Amino acid sequence: MLKELKINKNEITVDYPRFKNFKLKMRYVPRDELSTLREKHSTISFNRASRAREESVDFEKFIDSYIKQVIAGWSGLTFEIVQALVPIEVSEAELTKEVPYTHEDALWLVKNSNEFDTFVTDTMSQVDLFSVTNKEAQLKK
Repeated sequence: MLKELKINKNEITVDYPRFKNFKLKMRYVPRDELSTLREKHSTISFNRASRAREESVDFEKFIDSYIKQVIAGWSGLTFEIVQALVPIEVSEAELTKEVPYTHEDALWLVKNSNEFDTFVTDTMSQVDLFSVTNKEAQLKK
């Protein structure tokens, strides 16, 4: 019975708490899909010294696939916000310019900003945000 109730790829828009107009569009990815994703980028080898099997994960490929799955877009990200998340060189005139969403830029932010990475991870662990009931409540606001 519960199996039929599970939400597979619910998409929500969340406000980034530190920056007023920055919003992320995120997709819920069920735990079983995340496990499959991890396994896809894992290799198992035999360690002759310890005589044990060892698993290693290709972190670069895993995080690339993970970000493709969980971040669907953003709005309101300016170079000024990026500069607050990661030290970058940008002219004063460009600070208010909006950064369009690309997977490559999302991946770069996750890899280079602990704060952004933590926000994405924390949001994904807040399952109640992705529930249909919560989404309907958000739409009524």
